[in-house]
Amino acid sequence: MHPSHRAAATLANTPRLVRFTRMLHAVRLGLYTIGAGTALWLGYRSVQVLNPPQPAGPPSLRPSARPRLVVCGTGWASHALLRSLDPRLCDVVLISDRNHFVYTPLLPSASVGSVELRSIVVPARELLARLQRRWWHWPQLLTESGQAVPATEWSFINARVEDVDPLTKQVHCSAVHGGARFSVPYDVAVLAVGSGTNDGGFPAVRSCCHALRSAEDARAIRSALNDALEGAAEPSTSAEERHRLLQFVVVGAGPSGCEIAAELHDFLHEDARRLFPRSLLDDVCVTIVQSGATVLNGFEKRIAEYATEKFRRDGIQLLLNHRVVDVTSDALTVMDKFSQEAQTLPFGVCIWTAGLAMHPLIRRVAERLGAQAQSNRYALVVNHHLGVVGDPHRALYAAGDCSTLQSAATQSHLDKLFQLADIDGDGRIHVYEFLRFIRIVRDEYPQLAEFVSMIEPDFHEGQSSINREQFQKWLVKVDEHSTALPPTAQVAFQQGRYLGRLLNERFRCWPAGFDELEAGLYPPFEWRNLGAAAYLGNSVSVLQFPFMDPLYGNVAFWLWYGYSLLHLFSWRSRFLVMIDFVKTRVLGRDISKF
Repeated sequence: MHPSHRAAATLANTPRLVRFTRMLHAVRLGLYTIGAGTALWLGYRSVQVLNPPQPAGPPSLRPSARPRLVVCGTGWASHALLRSLDPRLCDVVLISDRNHFVYTPLLPSASVGSVELRSIVVPARELLARLQRRWWHWPQLLTESGQAVPATEWSFINARVEDVDPLTKQVHCSAVHGGARFSVPYDVAVLAVGSGTNDGGFPAVRSCCHALRSAEDARAIRSALNDALEGAAEPSTSAEERHRLLQFVVVGAGPSGCEIAAELHDFLHEDARRLFPRSLLDDVCVTIVQSGATVLNGFEKRIAEYATEKFRRDGIQLLLNHRVVDVTSDALTVMDKFSQEAQTLPFGVCIWTAGLAMHPLIRRVAERLGAQAQSNRYALVVNHHLGVVGDPHRALYAAGDCSTLQSAATQSHLDKLFQLADIDGDGRIHVYEFLRFIRIVRDEYPQLAEFVSMIEPDFHEGQSSINREQFQKWLVKVDEHSTALPPTAQVAFQQGRYLGRLLNERFRCWPAGFDELEAGLYPPFEWRNLGAAAYLGNSVSVLQFPFMDPLYGNVAFWLWYGYSLLHLFSWRSRFLVMIDFVKTRVLGRDISKF
């Protein structure tokens, strides 16, 4: 070999050049990947432009050969339903007084500015247009058996649903703008309007406290929080008024209550303390009022204990076993359930997350169907295919918080349950017997475990046991309040997805009858518990899974955050939420008010 060639070969084999060559290959591969991805994206956008969807404008209410599906509400259930529907099979009319879908698990973050509201909402019309032109249905939409298939009509109406008449199959609405009244006929209708907030019988709750169920609620909380801090910073504010303005009270210690309390704590100690005078914020206090003995009742005991310890370590005041007895414009009166001592809690901002109430629309539909078919006081009773019980045409369905699965009343099994609980046969149920009883029946009667707090006072009023009559009264209360499944986004999403697949089967055989399908050809709805999560502040979360031990701390927070990103409605929302997260960590939250 020529000496110059040998020198060149030796030079080429040096580690530095090898690493440089490998880096060039990696860069080249990355550029090819980016180029291929860009080409695919351009092709996708080109097909979107060449095949625009039908505009979601005023729908045609004339009779059509295809069935018309009317969906009421823009919540988790309706979103999952629309995603699961085959756009070839039916016309869809979506009706709601809100023209957007909102990712509710991040509402506590949006309430304090950790995430912007625009990042977690998607317009209803945009979502309908995107779902109607899903790429995996394009070949079927263009041709089927060699013939063109006419496009279906998916439209949105921004209106309030005032009533639904199952007998005439009409949805009665009033326009949000102008208030004009009109009716929309349906072949199949789905009610997914959610539920209201239980005010506990205090009229002042609706005018003086804030709920946390919508984007409007989050915006109102953020505005009220800003007003309280700026009002406390004014020189003319008295010391007593300043102390009141800096008291932030959360009623209810479920996941929503704990998360908003944690977000408030983060905001007050990370941003408000940095931007407002230190002396001003010495009076700041976040208080959680809970009627039960623990926070996060739906979670395991060790998770509840971990959350309690975390809140107390952070300085969040916990008033457990306290119930609200009065609400005024600037104070709550709470009473200890055992000592019966009352105390007044002045507040600058009060957030009410305690319990659910029946939606007015659902109440009117239940009254139309009669008390014999609809006996639940909080939701519409549905069968195991989510069909509303008592509907004469079997064309009305309900999903989400506004529905409850039909189940046997626990009071009808009084003898069986009392005998199972009374181990020693003395005619009374002692505390240890009751705790064992709850563990035994948890799987068959989950509603009993959910409403244990209703019978706790009976065990503490000078006695350690209850008799048969007290046990029966508790079962009656459970049947009145039970909704069979927890009112969570997870349940609503699974019900909506199930209902979308079921309606696909129904529309494929339209207009044939549906009795045979519901008789056994399609499986009943079955909820799968995939776990639960809650944010506790300072980048700490708790995760509970049915198949493994719970997770705590920062690792749980990153898993929770990643899960939230994956389940946002669009890539635009994912991108914006990631930007908001980095912006909050680096620059802090925006406290301006417009």
